[in-house]
Amino acid sequence: MRGTLIEPASPIVRRLALELDVDLATLTGGGPGARILKADVLAAARAAAVPSTRDLTIAIDVDLWAARELCARIADAAGGEHGPPPTIADMVVKACALAAQASAVDVRVTLDGRTLPAVPRAADESLGRIARETRAAAPSRGWAAPSPGRPAPSLGGPASGSAALLSVDTATRSATVTLRCDSRVLPTAAAAAMLTAVGEWLERPAALL
Repeated sequence: MRGTLIEPASPIVRRLALELDVDLATLTGGGPGARILKADVLAAARAAAVPSTRDLTIAIDVDLWAARELCARIADAAGGEHGPPPTIADMVVKACALAAQASAVDVRVTLDGRTLPAVPRAADESLGRIARETRAAAPSRGWAAPSPGRPAPSLGGPASGSAALLSVDTATRSATVTLRCDSRVLPTAAAAAMLTAVGEWLERPAALL
């Protein structure tokens, strides 16, 4: 005697799966004979609605007084000789490069809405060399503070699909440094360590020389 053939899903369930864009072939039914039920389709639809990325955003305040003072002293001592004096932007580039070494991820860096240029091997370069490289990029790539309502110009660096974005807002003495990343690529603990390291480098700017 042959057993009764059980359809994998009823017409109602198939219509629901079509409406919710659920592929019945990927489901294991919870009903008799592995029959796919309405609950199975709804569960699959809810699972698909969960974002595929895990966005993480953390921020700290960093005192830039020492960094600004050091930039001013270097500029006064140089008197326009020996190339452009380092700026806060150059310090941010090096601090980020040093902090990112342990994570080995691409980090795009912005300062007050401007995308900073990527300097090869910035962690090993002097601030003077970084300053020369950023100035060389600036005139030809339109590096300037964006006008209100206009997007900041891009100076290259890691692509927009970088694993992390570090932004520095220097509107006040205590700058806000924010790190946004995909926590699957840069876990929370590693992201927090990187952000803390950036802050420590910027608050001890003499160590960046």
